[in-house]
Amino acid sequence: MTSHSFKSPVLKTAPPYSNTGVQRTKEKNEIICDWLEYTGLTDLVDVDKEKEKIKDWGFNIKKMKALETGLFGYKNRLFFNGQSILYNGNYGMRVHFIMSGKGVRHYETEHDTSKLIKTLVYDEENINFSRIDLAMDIKDESIDFKTMLEYLYANNLVTRFKQYKYIVEKEISDDSQVTTGESIYFGSKSSDLFIRIYDKAKEQDNFDANWIRIEIVYKRERANTLALYIADEKK
Repeated sequence: MTSHSFKSPVLKTAPPYSNTGVQRTKEKNEIICDWLEYTGLTDLVDVDKEKEKIKDWGFNIKKMKALETGLFGYKNRLFFNGQSILYNGNYGMRVHFIMSGKGVRHYETEHDTSKLIKTLVYDEENINFSRIDLAMDIKDESIDFKTMLEYLYANNLVTRFKQYKYIVEKEISDDSQVTTGESIYFGSKSSDLFIRIYDKAKEQDNFDANWIRIEIVYKRERANTLALYIADEKK
């Protein structure tokens, strides 16, 4: 397993303030899980054979709807409120679990995502994390987007990335242009590590507030390494 420099995050969980991912964050800075994806159990044809284990992990199969089409090579898919269970794939394809940002928020109304990760890491066998997303909202004015860009332009940063991408969106009117969105990207969406930083306040049409969103996507070995950090934090 490849290691990398990373400070163990303390994930916060609380009931959601809305149904749209990490919109729930109040006026404080915190790191939360915004996507969880992993495989486990065996290559089941009938998911009911492991319904007790799945229930122990916090999923309610009774509420999930069987969709007509599968995903990622799986023939069957159960779905409910941002949560998916994929099964009945090709030989050797174990059950695949996906929780989007919305699915994580729903899960956290009754359960703790970081505790689930700890259980999967230390109490279960043959678990493979394929993706974990972390999200952080900065609202305390410790830094604003303009200052962050100034640091980038002056090369005042420490990073292993060799390049970044800055994208600005503008609204054009007859006599002016208004910046409606700004984003900074490190890495690519297909890589094991992808970072997106953007001005969330502008995205919400709030041009007076300071609200920076940082989203980090960990995939494959990076996701498994992060899961170990999170599990160790819960010890």
